[in-house]
Amino acid sequence: MDLSNPPHIDDSSYELILNNPHSLPVLVDCYTDKCGPCKLIERTLQQTLPKYTSSTNTRLSFAKWDTETKDSSEHFMSLLREHSMIFRVLPTLLLFMDGIPVAMKSGMMSAAALERFLEEHVPSDEPKEGERRPKVRPDGALGISTRKMNR
Repeated sequence: MDLSNPPHIDDSSYELILNNPHSLPVLVDCYTDKCGPCKLIERTLQQTLPKYTSSTNTRLSFAKWDTETKDSSEHFMSLLREHSMIFRVLPTLLLFMDGIPVAMKSGMMSAAALERFLEEHVPSDEPKEGERRPKVRPDGALGISTRKMNR
C-alpha cells in the first residue's frame, strides 16, 4: 500500500473503502490541512504502518478523511454517529472492521503508542502463545466445539 497517497473518504468512496474486498481492518486518519498535530502524526504513521501494510504482512488498510472539505462525507459522519464514535479532537484515528467503527484514538501519539493501539485491535496472522482462537469453517461460520474442554 502506498502510504504517501492513500484513498480519501468522500460520499462516493466511503463504502468501497470501509467494506474492502479483503475484509481487512481499515485505519482512517481524520485530519484537516489546518491542523498542526495532524501534520506531525503523519511521521508516526509513516514509521508504524509499513509493519501492518507491507505486501508480505498485510493486516490493515489505510485511508484518510479530511473533515473540513466540501466533499466530506455526510454518510460517513452519520455512520460514526450511529455507532457513538463522536470526536472533537484532531488528529483522530478510527479503526473499522467489516465496515463498523470499533476503536478510536484521538490526539498526538508516539509510534510506540500507535503500535500498542494497533496490536490491541488488529488481529495478527498468528495467535500469540497461549491464545486460543475459534476456527473458521470454509462457509465463514465459527467452528465451535460442543465438547467440554479440559482445564
